[in-house]
Amino acid sequence: MAIEAGAYGKADFGEAAAAAVMERTSDRLAGLDEGEKGQAKRIIAAIYATLLQHSDVLEGLKHRVWAVVLALPARVSELSERVEALLRAASIDLALDPGIRAIPDADLPESWLLRPEFEMVPFHSVRDHDVQRIVEWALTDTKLSVRLVTAPGGYGKTRLAAMAAEMVRRQGWKAGFIRPQVDRMGQAAVETVIGDRTMLIIDYAEGRTELLASLLARAAGEADHLRLLLLARAKADWWDVLMASNSESGRILRAATSFHPLANLPDNVGVRADIFRKAATAFGAKQALEPPPLEDEDFGRMLYLQMAALAAARGRHLLRGDELLEDAVQRERRFWALRLQSLGMNPQHRLPLVSQAVAAVTTVGGCASRSELNDLIGGLPLAQGLPAIDVDAVASLIGSLYPTPGELGALRPDLLGEQLLAEEMEREPTLFLRLLTGEA
Repeated sequence: MAIEAGAYGKADFGEAAAAAVMERTSDRLAGLDEGEKGQAKRIIAAIYATLLQHSDVLEGLKHRVWAVVLALPARVSELSERVEALLRAASIDLALDPGIRAIPDADLPESWLLRPEFEMVPFHSVRDHDVQRIVEWALTDTKLSVRLVTAPGGYGKTRLAAMAAEMVRRQGWKAGFIRPQVDRMGQAAVETVIGDRTMLIIDYAEGRTELLASLLARAAGEADHLRLLLLARAKADWWDVLMASNSESGRILRAATSFHPLANLPDNVGVRADIFRKAATAFGAKQALEPPPLEDEDFGRMLYLQMAALAAARGRHLLRGDELLEDAVQRERRFWALRLQSLGMNPQHRLPLVSQAVAAVTTVGGCASRSELNDLIGGLPLAQGLPAIDVDAVASLIGSLYPTPGELGALRPDLLGEQLLAEEMEREPTLFLRLLTGEA
């Protein structure tokens, strides 16, 4: 029988229930004395009691758990060092995304097959040297070091960093991508991720300069063997400003940064064809497929090869990068239309709003919650005059199509989102300006 979300607020979660949770996680609590176990029970009870008071618990579970964990040291007096260590370990686990996970068991658009975190296509050995360079940098015997990996979209920066993080974790380090929630939660969250023998990955670093400056300021003089791996499309103005700063973060960057520009895939057509064939097999091609001509510059990017393989596996043989992007976005729209129809909504009436909304949400990097998603969609040009119930239905649909925590509603990979935005701006030229000024 289904339980209404609001009923959770009436739940009673005391020390007995907390003890049951502790029993299931006894390996993490081994070695605590009775007093420390009592503290742990009260902490677990406090966390669950806070969570159960909110009807949207499932939507923002990790975010809310983390907020409670961060607040506990100030609320619970005289924590033992070992309990504090457990809290710190839990906070780091919540703050860092390993970058690799299983694809959701749900009916989702094809774009999910192209996302790097799901590893739908085996990692190709052509990038092994780049991974090894990052791992060797991370494991050097220096206190604090920064590396900036740059390449245009679609080169495989995120997948590369995830592979390096996995190898670094095998050496006993903590390593992962700093979740978007860290940027929103302030200094306490930043302090959480600073630790010894830790590699922190900041994806989209060009848009997260405040986070980077906070990390550097906090890490100076404290962390031992801390690595900051930054991923960006180019150095550009954002980097020049950071490097020229007279602040502590600027000084550290000038002294501790190395650079790793990611090169095109080799011009060797045989290598590109091998990547194509392996991707086509991963995408379910029933027979060996011959690749299209791959000499074009676009096929120096891993994503374009994978998009070509996915299209070919579905019976579509496309020869250029712009065709592949247009086709991928059109396939997303067809999926949206079918989902609208299945929900009893007329695609002819609602598909334009869904398309504009996904473009807008993707442009701002996704939303932290359903309420934020609703607010953003409600301010869009095509949503003006619509009843709140219709806006909520569209937000619910988009949230279910792209449910990534912290990036709710955003279309990935980035190049697909950018293609969608370009198409939507042809229909509504002021859309991007409205997003920049907060009018949407």
